[in-house]
Amino acid sequence: MQIAIVDDRAEDREELSACLENYMKKHQLDYTLTEFEDGENFLKAAAQVNFQLVFMDIYMENMDGIEAARRLRQKNRLCKIVFLTITEDYARMGYSLSASYYLLKPLSLHQADFEEAMELCQLKPPYEVMTLSVMADRQKLELPTEKILYIDYQNRMTRIHTAERVIPVSGGFQEVTAALQKDKRFLPCYRGVLINMDYISQVDSQTFRLINGENLPIALRNGKQLRETYRQYVFPGMVGIV
Repeated sequence: MQIAIVDDRAEDREELSACLENYMKKHQLDYTLTEFEDGENFLKAAAQVNFQLVFMDIYMENMDGIEAARRLRQKNRLCKIVFLTITEDYARMGYSLSASYYLLKPLSLHQADFEEAMELCQLKPPYEVMTLSVMADRQKLELPTEKILYIDYQNRMTRIHTAERVIPVSGGFQEVTAALQKDKRFLPCYRGVLINMDYISQVDSQTFRLINGENLPIALRNGKQLRETYRQYVFPGMVGIV
């Protein structure tokens, strides 16, 4: 689980990091924590890393936490956001960005609130298929599925696309992607293309646009259903969206 703390005060980051470590150990949850002093550097990292939980300070220089969260939401609608601040003045605006909680500082005076925030975030192992086992360059590769943007089949070659590289793998497209058919993140958007919906930033009538700028085609025959599947994934419970 990728978690970020965005706060320009080192002492506040340290306090939150300690609270988080205690909670995650107590509940036996694995995580990777990255700390940022400002919203700009966080957003640069968020373009490459799929954060599941972000603690966002509201009062920061240059770019405040509300603006950073707004920009994050344009790329990642599933990330849990917990706002951090010394006042509740921005509470209504924070919840308009689908914030999971509004946590007041200092945390030492609001430990019960921190526990409640974590419970509301409903943290759990996020993926049905954690790793994909493939053969690449004659070696077995255990690839974390959270790193996969999409898988495609071109020129008789199955390829796994991540933010860092394109990995040609042995085996046919159906064979390589079989394990991912039960994982709701992955959508067969076109013949020979399986897309990770966590990395979709925009959708139109013909393409899914990924956070790295790539456009993947949407099959014409069942395009409406594919777009609806994506919107149901992002906004559970909403129906009838074309």
